[in-house]
Amino acid sequence: MRELIPSGWNELDHYEPTRTRNLHFTKIRTQPWVHAGHPHGQLWVDELAMMLDAGALDEAEVEEEVRLGYVRPSLLPQLGLGGEKAGAGTANVRAKSNPELLVAYDRASGFVAHRKLVARFAERKRAIARFHCQQASARHPWLGPWHRLVFRLRYGD
Repeated sequence: MRELIPSGWNELDHYEPTRTRNLHFTKIRTQPWVHAGHPHGQLWVDELAMMLDAGALDEAEVEEEVRLGYVRPSLLPQLGLGGEKAGAGTANVRAKSNPELLVAYDRASGFVAHRKLVARFAERKRAIARFHCQQASARHPWLGPWHRLVFRLRYGD
């Protein structure tokens, strides 16, 4: 990648308060909308809260994204949304700022980050393995039953 963009305008998962102007959350499994433990995730949550306060984003939109599985359920209590789910008192305030509790909340909710993407990755891996099994069986037909058995044991097909 050529260095034509001035420093600070293209930061990948790295934040320096006086320098960073555009922060990319590039690691798919730890993006702050799917993982509460990102070291700079609170920046994203704070921006989301500002959008809600300004009316640029509606609470119902965030709740719908959670319902669809695109964002983590713990985002609702972290933002103070979701009615009863948001809770009250000091325990909720601690939970809002404690990534471990938020991650546990998501796990207890059965949330899987990027569920459809993970399923696509798994299907791609199976397709590649199936291709390799067919190639190996074609090269050595007498080992074909062995290759098919190994594939079935690994992938259940």
